[in-house]
Amino acid sequence: MERTAQEDAIQRTIDRIPAGVCVFRQRQGEIRCVCANARCAEIVGAAAQALAGETLEQALARMDPEDRTHCRSGFVSPLFQNRPANGIYRLFQPQRDTYRWIRLDGQPFLQPGSDPCAYVSCTDVTEQMQAQDALEQSRQTMNSILRYAPGGVFVYSAEEDEQFSFISEHMLAMLGYTAEEFRRKFDNRFSRMIYAEDRD
Repeated sequence: MERTAQEDAIQRTIDRIPAGVCVFRQRQGEIRCVCANARCAEIVGAAAQALAGETLEQALARMDPEDRTHCRSGFVSPLFQNRPANGIYRLFQPQRDTYRWIRLDGQPFLQPGSDPCAYVSCTDVTEQMQAQDALEQSRQTMNSILRYAPGGVFVYSAEEDEQFSFISEHMLAMLGYTAEEFRRKFDNRFSRMIYAEDRD
């Protein structure tokens, strides 16, 4: 693929950037990667020389099939309508034989008389996503345990508003209310449950 002098200059610039960066260009309806730095290639799991010249479809082929459509509509389409875009997608890395979560941030740039282009930075956020998933699974497990614990269980904020964030089924049964009735009667606040003279 033939590159312009401007694209050669861009390549020299992004080669100095420690974050993963690549540039896509739209010409005659086709979107291609025109340059990518070494960090971008490392994150994607390919050689930088191999990325330069790739079509958009070749780049998307690395993604999890479920993410490709989302990336086209939620990331690529806005970029080439001159709007910034970002998203988190799963990319397959052959050398690790695994999928990694990659955050893409794109910024379009247009110059008079030139093809539409976009800078795209990429960041491996796999560890953050795995931590979020583990936290969510723990939360769901804890909620399941608490919801069906034999005694009454509730969780409320220790802040001044004392708002309930969780009320178990057994607690509601003990008090004789539905969840909605409970929240309405006590204004969803712990202190309202306590007999007025005992609150202090």
